[in-house]
Amino acid sequence: MYVKMFPTDDEAYADFRTLNNGVFQSMLSERVKLISEKDKAADTKNNTKNDPSEPHKLNRHERSILFAVYEDPTRCITKLSSFLGLSSYLMSKKKKSLIKDGYVEQFTVNLGKQSGGTITLLAITDEGYKAIGREPKSKKLQNESWEHHWWKNQIHEFYRKKGIPSEIEKSFNGKHADVGIVWKGENVAIEVELTPKNAIQNIVKDVEAGFSRVVSCAKNKAVQNAIIKMFESYEGYADLKEKVTFRIFYEFGFVKEISRS
Repeated sequence: MYVKMFPTDDEAYADFRTLNNGVFQSMLSERVKLISEKDKAADTKNNTKNDPSEPHKLNRHERSILFAVYEDPTRCITKLSSFLGLSSYLMSKKKKSLIKDGYVEQFTVNLGKQSGGTITLLAITDEGYKAIGREPKSKKLQNESWEHHWWKNQIHEFYRKKGIPSEIEKSFNGKHADVGIVWKGENVAIEVELTPKNAIQNIVKDVEAGFSRVVSCAKNKAVQNAIIKMFESYEGYADLKEKVTFRIFYEFGFVKEISRS
């Protein structure tokens, strides 16, 4: 829990509204200076000397960042800073330190222009999970990007919270779908497609494995259009077209929730 050490600008104005503008601005500038100096002092105090070849011991700010990301991986860096009560200066310092020592990695996702555009996020690495004594909610595949892993997890959580049986890397007759759900008694495969490259291969794989339906989820409209064009040119299109649905990430309800939070 963070205790507010300084009044807000509005509170400061209320307290000193009888002062002339020149004096007030002078006091406000000094207040900003004090906050900056306090952050720098805290930064110095919380860092300890360690073997440069080893990750340094986490301080309270760094641990709070890791736990906040663990609890809600949809918080962008700006919102993390606000949620934890850290100044942009201190957040930037702690983030760089965590990245340098391999506790987190930084990546971006595009929520779509309708939902705020591109946001920058942090992902906890294996070392980061060890540092806070937690297990990842799902393991990132060896050659999987953080962006793909993030979307896969958020889609899974979206269905799970609605009470729909959902599983990441759902195995069906020896084949895996990014997310598998059970909808109205049918096994449905959901594939996360950041590019069109493997989209048709994934559709065919899922249908051959026995999934009743496949939902191909594209990163944006351009990727979706490319996938549909390739699908319509596929030799087995006529046999598969009734089993495939196309969506774009921003069409999921959770995307708008992220942008509003």
